[in-house]
Amino acid sequence: ASCLWQRYLLYTQTGILLKLFNRCTYSHGQQHLAALLASLILLAFLVHTVLDRLHPGYQAVRRHLPSRRTVFEHLRALTQYLPFDSWEHLFDFMLEALEPARPPPARRAGAKRGQI
Repeated sequence: ASCLWQRYLLYTQTGILLKLFNRCTYSHGQQHLAALLASLILLAFLVHTVLDRLHPGYQAVRRHLPSRRTVFEHLRALTQYLPFDSWEHLFDFMLEALEPARPPPARRAGAKRGQI
């Protein structure tokens, strides 16, 4: 619940910035621009909430990373350089990279350094 409240406050503060932004002088369409940006903010809020509640891959990645901002920084970097077939493939790739590395296999007793 506190996470939703913090997100609501962020979007509300963004709405205050939009009001200030709307006071700047632009040519025609200044009212439409503010409405469009407000709609995009609400859409982002909806998408984040749906991902938090319904997408298991996103939930698993969120458990590994400290903040939502970090998740989206990783998403931005990965999608900029690597093509993915689907969101599931992207989240699987992220989970594999976030898992701790496995230790190397132990040497057998009596084996020399060059042999395994």
